[in-house]
Amino acid sequence: MQKGELCYHVNRHLTSNQAEYAALILGLEACLDAGVTDIKVYGDNDMVAKQVAGDIQPPLNDSRLMPLHSRARSAIVRFGKWQIHWFDR
Repeated sequence: MQKGELCYHVNRHLTSNQAEYAALILGLEACLDAGVTDIKVYGDNDMVAKQVAGDIQPPLNDSRLMPLHSRARSAIVRFGKWQIHWFDR
Protein backbone atom coordinates (compact mmCIF):
# COMPACT_ATOMS: atom_id res chain seq x y z
CA MET A 1 0.00 0.00 0.00
CA GLN A 2 1.26 3.41 -0.90
CA LYS A 3 0.35 6.52 1.07
CA GLY A 4 0.59 10.07 -0.12
CA GLU A 5 0.00 13.61 0.93
CA LEU A 6 -1.11 16.61 -1.07
CA CYS A 7 -1.01 20.28 -0.25
CA TYR A 8 -3.24 22.85 -1.93
CA HIS A 9 -4.13 26.42 -1.14
CA VAL A 10 -7.70 27.40 -1.93
CA ASN A 11 -7.79 31.16 -2.33
CA ARG A 12 -11.35 31.92 -1.34
CA HIS A 13 -13.59 32.12 1.67
CA LEU A 14 -15.24 28.77 2.30
CA THR A 15 -17.28 27.33 5.10
CA SER A 16 -15.76 24.42 6.98
CA ASN A 17 -17.90 21.91 5.09
CA GLN A 18 -17.13 23.51 1.73
CA ALA A 19 -13.41 23.33 2.51
CA GLU A 20 -13.72 19.65 3.49
CA TYR A 21 -15.49 18.82 0.25
CA ALA A 22 -12.97 20.86 -1.79
CA ALA A 23 -10.04 19.03 -0.18
CA LEU A 24 -11.68 15.67 -0.78
CA ILE A 25 -12.35 16.47 -4.43
CA LEU A 26 -8.79 17.70 -5.03
CA GLY A 27 -7.35 14.56 -3.45
CA LEU A 28 -9.65 12.17 -5.30
CA GLU A 29 -9.00 13.83 -8.65
CA ALA A 30 -5.22 13.82 -8.07
CA CYS A 31 -5.36 10.10 -7.28
CA LEU A 32 -7.43 9.38 -10.38
CA ASP A 33 -4.97 11.36 -12.49
CA ALA A 34 -2.13 9.31 -10.99
CA GLY A 35 -3.83 6.06 -11.95
CA VAL A 36 -4.82 4.94 -8.47
CA THR A 37 -7.49 2.23 -8.68
CA ASP A 38 -8.31 1.49 -5.03
CA ILE A 39 -8.52 4.10 -2.30
CA LYS A 40 -9.15 4.54 1.41
CA VAL A 41 -9.96 8.09 2.45
CA TYR A 42 -9.72 9.34 6.03
CA GLY A 43 -11.22 12.65 7.04
CA ASP A 44 -12.13 14.51 10.19
CA ASN A 45 -15.54 15.74 9.03
CA ASP A 46 -18.12 13.12 9.99
CA MET A 47 -20.93 14.69 7.96
CA VAL A 48 -18.94 14.82 4.71
CA ALA A 49 -17.66 11.25 5.14
CA LYS A 50 -21.16 9.91 5.80
CA GLN A 51 -22.73 11.89 2.96
CA VAL A 52 -20.15 10.75 0.42
CA ALA A 53 -20.40 7.13 1.65
CA GLY A 54 -24.17 7.30 1.25
CA ASP A 55 -24.83 6.66 4.94
CA ILE A 56 -26.81 9.89 5.37
CA GLN A 57 -28.75 12.16 3.04
CA PRO A 58 -26.66 14.53 0.92
CA PRO A 59 -27.14 18.30 1.34
CA LEU A 60 -30.06 18.51 -1.10
CA ASN A 61 -31.25 21.93 0.05
CA ASP A 62 -27.81 23.55 0.23
CA SER A 63 -27.01 25.15 -3.12
CA ARG A 64 -23.36 25.59 -2.12
CA LEU A 65 -22.71 22.04 -0.90
CA MET A 66 -24.77 19.91 -3.28
CA PRO A 67 -22.56 20.56 -6.34
CA LEU A 68 -19.49 19.70 -4.24
CA HIS A 69 -21.16 16.54 -2.96
CA SER A 70 -22.07 15.50 -6.51
CA ARG A 71 -18.52 16.08 -7.73
CA ALA A 72 -17.03 14.11 -4.81
CA ARG A 73 -19.42 11.19 -5.38
CA SER A 74 -18.71 11.23 -9.12
CA ALA A 75 -14.99 11.03 -8.42
CA ILE A 76 -15.02 8.40 -5.68
CA VAL A 77 -17.19 5.91 -7.57
CA ARG A 78 -14.63 5.89 -10.39
CA PHE A 79 -12.28 3.85 -8.19
CA GLY A 80 -12.42 0.06 -8.39
CA LYS A 81 -12.63 -0.18 -4.61
CA TRP A 82 -13.11 2.71 -2.24
CA GLN A 83 -13.74 3.39 1.41
CA ILE A 84 -14.19 6.64 3.27
CA HIS A 85 -13.71 6.82 7.04
CA TRP A 86 -14.16 9.49 9.66
CA PHE A 87 -11.64 9.92 12.46
CA ASP A 88 -11.98 12.11 15.51
CA ARG A 89 -9.29 14.72 15.71
